Amino acid sequence: QVACWNVLHGCDFVGPAANLLNHYKDCEFHAVSCPRCRTSVLRSNIVVHCRTGCSAAPRNQPLSPGEPATGQLDGIERARLEVKEALAKISDDLMAMQTSLNQCCQDVRAEGARFKLQLETQASGFTAKCDTLTELCNSSFAKERELLQQVIAAMRDTVADSRVEITQHVSMEVAELSDKVLASTGLVSQNVLGFCGPKTLHWYVEDWAGIMREARTKGGLYVEGTTRYIYGYKVSQHIQLRKEARVLRLDCLLRIHPGENDSQLDWPFRNTCVFGIVHPKDNLKTISGRIDARVYPEYSVFQRPRGSKNLGFGAPSLSTAESLVSGGFVQNDTLHLFVQVEP
Repeated sequence: QVACWNVLHGCDFVGPAANLLNHYKDCEFHAVSCPRCRTSVLRSNIVVHCRTGCSAAPRNQPLSPGEPATGQLDGIERARLEVKEALAKISDDLMAMQTSLNQCCQDVRAEGARFKLQLETQASGFTAKCDTLTELCNSSFAKERELLQQVIAAMRDTVADSRVEITQHVSMEVAELSDKVLASTGLVSQNVLGFCGPKTLHWYVEDWAGIMREARTKGGLYVEGTTRYIYGYKVSQHIQLRKEARVLRLDCLLRIHPGENDSQLDWPFRNTCVFGIVHPKDNLKTISGRIDARVYPEYSVFQRPRGSKNLGFGAPSLSTAESLVSGGFVQNDTLHLFVQVEP
């Protein structure tokens, strides 16, 4: 029997040494040092301690030029700890939900196996009784035996049909439950992704020479990529070539489409988007432009789509088609575009 390392902080766990590591992961008496007063505080109480019980008084006076920015660092540290605590809680909730889902699937499989075994046992018993009855009839009545055999065959067919029908029904219920489990897991994972940083969509526009020829012939051209989901929003990248004088202006845009998650998302769209053109050999030559949707909440392009896709938004006149070709951005007649969406 061994005690927990956190016995000095109030943990009263005593148990086998083999279980000590598992307990240590879940122990609620881990202590950390307060960044302000250097006092040892339980990790679960660090935020409350910093707000109410910390002996180091906050700084309300403006900082002198030579004085360290301790107050600002404390504020940053508090914010970091609060975010860390929120992320830890979300991670714990996700693990608990995943455990519940796994247990649910396990219960469904166990119930299916039990039902199958019960059905097979009943079928085997019924078959044995039928065989016994057949032997009895063979020794007595010929006509009655023939009629009885017909009845037995019909009953066997009925049992077989019922077994197939029940098996199909159970399979359908298991499949439906699995779909719900996957949908729930996907939604939770999608919500957690918002804390993990920006996401990037890449689009490789092929047949660039043909696109330029068609744009010059028509005076302009619009090309759209496939729809994809990012942070729950259904979007598509697209470009627009506009003929101005002797050059083709290139607009790199993003469009919001009606999606399955729209009722659960925040509207209007408030993310910051960076539109760019990647140089295949030198990343330092990448061309990019940024738009912050939070600055334009009234624009219709950021509102929830109603019945049809919205107009595009992004980086107009990001470059010209001719300068991209001469600058080496087009490789194997393909242009590499990207959109980085920040949470």
